[in-house]
Amino acid sequence: MREKEAREKIEEDAKDLEKMASKQNLLQQKIAECTKKIQELGSLPSPDIYSKYQNMSTKNVSTKLTVVQSFTRVVGLHIKRNNR
Repeated sequence: MREKEAREKIEEDAKDLEKMASKQNLLQQKIAECTKKIQELGSLPSPDIYSKYQNMSTKNVSTKLTVVQSFTRVVGLHIKRNNR
């Protein structure tokens, strides 16, 4: 009777171990995927940038964004002209 219980316990533990190994493998794949995505993102802006614009009015931020967008258009045109 005890041998049968011991065998059942061993089989149950083997199944649990297999499930844990499978879950560990899955989690390692997720870690690798997340690490790859983080590397693709590159460095993130410093937290100081957020605090710099946090207290600005929406109108001021919009104005600054418009100025930056106009600069990028001018730079883009300049680059296109030089590449001709």
